[in-house]
Amino acid sequence: MNLPGGWIFTALSRDIVAHETTHAILDGLHRRFVESTSVDSLAFHKAFADIVALLMHFTLPEVVSSQLEARRGNLSERSWLSGLARQFGEASGRYAALREAIDEKGQDGLPDPTRLSRLSEPHERGAILVAAVFDAFITIYEQRTTDLFRLAGHDKTSTANLSTELIARLTREAVKSADHVLRMCIRALDYLPPVDVHFGEFLRAIVTSDNDLVPDDPMHYRLAVIQAFRRRGIFPDKCLSLAPDSLLWESLKGYQTDELQLTADDLLDFKAPAKPNRKWPGGSLDLTPQYLRGNAYLQSEHNRQVVWSWLMEESDHDAEWEKVLGIYFAAHPDATRM
Repeated sequence: MNLPGGWIFTALSRDIVAHETTHAILDGLHRRFVESTSVDSLAFHKAFADIVALLMHFTLPEVVSSQLEARRGNLSERSWLSGLARQFGEASGRYAALREAIDEKGQDGLPDPTRLSRLSEPHERGAILVAAVFDAFITIYEQRTTDLFRLAGHDKTSTANLSTELIARLTREAVKSADHVLRMCIRALDYLPPVDVHFGEFLRAIVTSDNDLVPDDPMHYRLAVIQAFRRRGIFPDKCLSLAPDSLLWESLKGYQTDELQLTADDLLDFKAPAKPNRKWPGGSLDLTPQYLRGNAYLQSEHNRQVVWSWLMEESDHDAEWEKVLGIYFAAHPDATRM
């Protein structure tokens, strides 16, 4: 219970700690995401931190079981599992969670797909992305548990209490579904552009990274994510359709010519020529396995400098590489600064 005007120790709040820690980790992975280069950039930072904190609720099986029992296995309604920082929200006068993962629905039971286009504040806009991911999680949970409800003789209109055995099975499926969705979102970070991230690109990154790891998708996880994003008006640019195959990031296959066959081995032997006034020196890529975080960071910084030096070195194939990579090289005579 909260005392009106009393103290709330946010450092002891699991949700807030998970949220802020995720911000720090995301800063370390993509340090440019905090730059407000688009209406989505800061909103993505907020949303991703909320996504991690929310799905971390499902790492507490006892809490999940309690909520499933209270709501007869239904996760599509607002509960302690769908709310973030409830104590903080109540103490600040909201009388509810600070943020909710289940958004408002219309009379048709669907969210407003035009709402995203009317929002620009990072928290409000990020809430749309959080709702999309949580909606995908609910869909996956329901797909995994439909047969359990059917075998137990329960449906959505039933008011009978669920058996202890059924609650245990539902808990297991909810925990597993949340873990899968969280891993899909985290894995997608490696498939995002390093700057100016957009929600639609996050969708493509989720689909592509999941397809690379699990080409066969019998439970239709990727379709659940796509549908949840579509219902909230989150679309990627320059895609012909929302079919999973159409959302996959294009690979270099089909673009490379005999002259553009750059591999890791090429960069291992690459020695950038010394140039005056260059911030970063050239060198060879270091692919030695690292098991200490500090060494891994230094190694990644070194490799980033090597690739940067290679990009800055003028070549007869610059125009072709620009087409493949989708960027202009700074040394290219036609390059302009924005």
